[in-house]
Amino acid sequence: ARYCGKLGGFYPKDDDFAAAKIDEIIDTATDITVHISKTMRMAETEKLEARKQLAKDTFPMYFKALEKIMTQNGSTGFYVGSKMTIADLAIWAFFRNLINGKLDGIPTNTLDPYPQLLAN
Repeated sequence: ARYCGKLGGFYPKDDDFAAAKIDEIIDTATDITVHISKTMRMAETEKLEARKQLAKDTFPMYFKALEKIMTQNGSTGFYVGSKMTIADLAIWAFFRNLINGKLDGIPTNTLDPYPQLLAN
């Protein structure tokens, strides 16, 4: 993703700090995805309970951090800088599935307490 991002202008070629911030967001998306993937092969009842716990106990830690990053970036609508990066695309893809109910057992209103995340 980073290589394609560089080619397409969605990942900096010469700004190491911005690249590190983008990597931080992508790593956060990966961490969240790992939590979800652990539930994929569970029996239905166990999966739904595990996902309910993720939404209640685990995701808020990540979502608060992402909300803070978005706010610290000046509420530009982007996680890093003033234009779209691969970080924005990675988070958008996950959040789209989350709020569209693609992940059964996770309430579609999970992002409601995070206005910056919902708006972007």
